[in-house]
Amino acid sequence: MWSKRLRLVVLLVLGVMGVSTVFAIINKLPYEVGGTGDPNTVAADFITRGTAISPPLFILLVLLLCAGLTLRRGWVGTVGVVGIILLGILALVAGLQEPIVWRTLQAPVFGVFEIGILVLESLSLLLALAMIVFGVLTLIERNRTRGPASAGR
Repeated sequence: MWSKRLRLVVLLVLGVMGVSTVFAIINKLPYEVGGTGDPNTVAADFITRGTAISPPLFILLVLLLCAGLTLRRGWVGTVGVVGIILLGILALVAGLQEPIVWRTLQAPVFGVFEIGILVLESLSLLLALAMIVFGVLTLIERNRTRGPASAGR
């Protein structure tokens, strides 16, 4: 039951990150972690460095792979769930430190641009938290369905 919800949350995360990436490319919002990217190369930089409001493509691909692994039983599925939890923690920590969010919160006037950033980042943070919570609940569920007979192995 929880694993289905976890996979749904992962799909929502991927959707929100897709929208965030498009928003960042249109508005020329380069990455700001490990330096500042060039506003003219946001689309290319997204592949390896991400944007100001979305992670790099390779992180999203790892998340998708982990979600696929959760379809498997046994340790392979458990590795997928643990991967999702770790990526959720990473997304939560990174999202809380995004410089663009703190600058936006200090903006004297809020327009569509500022509201877009805050809505996308708020969704990202809530979904990261949901990945962590549903991931932990999925691990508990997997452990319970394994039963006491296999606990001694």
